[in-house]
Amino acid sequence: EAILREAIQVVPVPAVLNNLAFCRFSQDDPKEAFEILQPNLAPDVHHPFAQALAAQICVALGHRAEAEEYLESAIRDYEAGIPKARSAPDAVAKQWYRYATTLKRAAGDLGHHQLVLDLYRRYETYSSDMEDRFLAGVASFNLGRMERAAYYWRKVREQFADDYAHVAQAVEMGVVPPFLLEYRVPNLGVGPEILQTGAGRMFIAHFLLTERVSAGEMGTASGFLKLAADVDREWGFQLAKSILAHPSVSNTVKTAALDILVEHGVYEKGQVVDAVDEQGREIRMSVEHRSVTMDVDEHDREIIRRAAELGRAERYDEAIKILSEAAEVDTVSFRVLLALASTYTYKGDLDRAHDLLSMLSAIEPDTPMLLFRLAEYHVESGDDDEAIRCLNRIDVECVSPALRKGIAELREMLEGDSQ
Repeated sequence: EAILREAIQVVPVPAVLNNLAFCRFSQDDPKEAFEILQPNLAPDVHHPFAQALAAQICVALGHRAEAEEYLESAIRDYEAGIPKARSAPDAVAKQWYRYATTLKRAAGDLGHHQLVLDLYRRYETYSSDMEDRFLAGVASFNLGRMERAAYYWRKVREQFADDYAHVAQAVEMGVVPPFLLEYRVPNLGVGPEILQTGAGRMFIAHFLLTERVSAGEMGTASGFLKLAADVDREWGFQLAKSILAHPSVSNTVKTAALDILVEHGVYEKGQVVDAVDEQGREIRMSVEHRSVTMDVDEHDREIIRRAAELGRAERYDEAIKILSEAAEVDTVSFRVLLALASTYTYKGDLDRAHDLLSMLSAIEPDTPMLLFRLAEYHVESGDDDEAIRCLNRIDVECVSPALRKGIAELREMLEGDSQ
């Protein structure tokens, strides 16, 4: 920006004014951007980039009628200049053709989704780069044409656009409720406020739809669903309900979705809700809130010790019985629930183990013993990579010798399997 301001003092040509105005607009200063742009908006200038940018600025300032006029002028002047561009040197012609992208941005900001597509098709010969295809995808998405949106985004050949295409397919399937998307390539580095935008909903939906959100990410899934409900209550609740009904979403996310719906009073605590698990089987879920303490008294220590003995003897049902009875109290010990989850894992009842581990991960996600039990669960589930990730999160210098030995043995086994 400093270089552009210096250039204006020396050579105040239209291109420099346009670039400086665009710079200020991109930094959320539409008023100054509009002031800088004024010389390029004079009736005798006929500069489509400046007029299209002025349309975007007027939208940001709330001057819609003026924005419409600028966009109409921009399109008219752009088309009038195409014959000259065809006979101009390549460098000049390419610069003119690129102005079509700004026309689409302005049409998008005005909510003219069909016009964005019309402009894309009309000028595809002249301007069809990554951003043009991205904008065509946004327009298709906002018009409810999800397959077409996915088609355009895949042509962008960038990871974020592939993620967008994945979400568009999920909207088409009914997993994600539709929403409006902005006509800007997302910048997820701008801060948490991005999550209140259409791009933010894309980010949330893509995370929740990831093939396997692990039990250890229960807290993150809950946080995103809570944010979705806080930003748009109706959309967030609809998303949570859809998640329960589709097998393409992990059980961890389903548990988080039901928990959010119970927390907001959509369902009652203990109410049985129909859902579909990851294998497409119809299941019934419910949420019961109990207090969990990190303390453990002598009675619970004895129960855990006895359950461990039964587990070593492969008498899992007996171990589960005494641990389940110990858990049927108003305030249950974290360690009792962890022992119960571990016993379910050893027995091979991975669904129940998953539910308990997900719940415990939402409470104390970085507890070393929990991470170790999660690693064991992932080994039994056939996900060695996730097991290693869990082990890597443990600071082995801060754990007991017994746990350190268990970690070393499990890691050695995993490394041996990978060779």
